[in-house]
Amino acid sequence: MDDLYVQIFRQEDVPESLQNVIRLILCLSHGQASVERGFSVNKSLLVPNLLEKSLIAYRHVRDFIEVSCDSDLRSFKVDSQLLQSARSARARHKAFEAQQKEKTVSSEQEEMKRRKREQTAELEAKRRRLLKALAETESMLEKK
Repeated sequence: MDDLYVQIFRQEDVPESLQNVIRLILCLSHGQASVERGFSVNKSLLVPNLLEKSLIAYRHVRDFIEVSCDSDLRSFKVDSQLLQSARSARARHKAFEAQQKEKTVSSEQEEMKRRKREQTAELEAKRRRLLKALAETESMLEKK
């Protein structure tokens, strides 16, 4: 783009102020273009009820294919390692679900233990208050 505008500036009588504006525009960074492109890719991958991990996995697969075959899907080679990974995907998913269930059960058990400790502490505080009230009542009765 720079070369094109330099040639135009040389051939045409372009005011200096316009040349300066165009130079400033051409100096603007295009550093966010890849980020913006990534948002567009994410939008194209979104489907209803898609979990965050699934979107991330889709993105990893898409980026890997894009890098490995230079955007020409016909040049992408399916090797035995990829086939084995695809075959074992269900087993990995089952293991993940079991791990999540274990985490849930573990957190529920921890919550129950915490509640029991709180209830025990509350009951102990009530017991102390009752014992104190009983001692005060007994001392009042003894004074009479």
